[in-house]
Amino acid sequence: MLDRPWKPDAVLRMLAGVMLGWSLGILVGAVLGQWLHPEAPHTIRFYHFVITTVSLHGVTLVLAHQLLRQHQVCWRDLIGWAGPGLGRALGLALAAGLFMTLGALLLNKGSAWVLEQVRLEPTEQPTVKLLQLTVGWGQRLAFGLGAIVLAPVVEEILFRGVVFGFLRQVFRGSVAYWGSALAFAAIHMNLLTFVPLVFIGLVLAWVYERTGRLVAAMLTHALFNAVNFTLLSFQHELTQWLELWRDRI
Repeated sequence: MLDRPWKPDAVLRMLAGVMLGWSLGILVGAVLGQWLHPEAPHTIRFYHFVITTVSLHGVTLVLAHQLLRQHQVCWRDLIGWAGPGLGRALGLALAAGLFMTLGALLLNKGSAWVLEQVRLEPTEQPTVKLLQLTVGWGQRLAFGLGAIVLAPVVEEILFRGVVFGFLRQVFRGSVAYWGSALAFAAIHMNLLTFVPLVFIGLVLAWVYERTGRLVAAMLTHALFNAVNFTLLSFQHELTQWLELWRDRI
């Protein structure tokens, strides 16, 4: 982890900029949704995905670069992709990714059951809904790159590198874990996945603190997203494959 503290005013400016970009993205998406034909929901959702990617992930990368310049820190120091112990850190990241994937799946099932008991409909995230529809390979590739590459990198920089790191230097203890995890879950704006995402945020913060390398948390995050992307994108093919093996057995 970085050996120098984040400046509070610089962090607050970055977070304000991220929230502004994200809010503008939501506004642009809502306006665009009025222009597109409602008969093509997958097209609307794909454009929303592109807008969110630019307004949240793109803005975050730009503001993170400015934050690093203000602290005279290079990207290599923040991410920690070099130096001794890297292999061990990545091995721990892979193990944590498998544990996190299983735990999040169980929590997702539990959250769906609880929502059904209180008569609330468990609603999937828009990206999940889109992947469950029949989309072209171009859109599927865009989602894959966004989910497996871009989202883990940017979200770990924001929530673990900046938010968790800043809360850790101010409050210490469990406040940094829970504060960053709750913020990570809240920004996804989905009731069904809120509890699983809090769990994911806690695991990712632990991986970051345990290894001292943000790249380890990125790998854990990427593994989780890769498993979910594969299951959602190829669920029809996987179902057929499982049925074929079941018949043979």
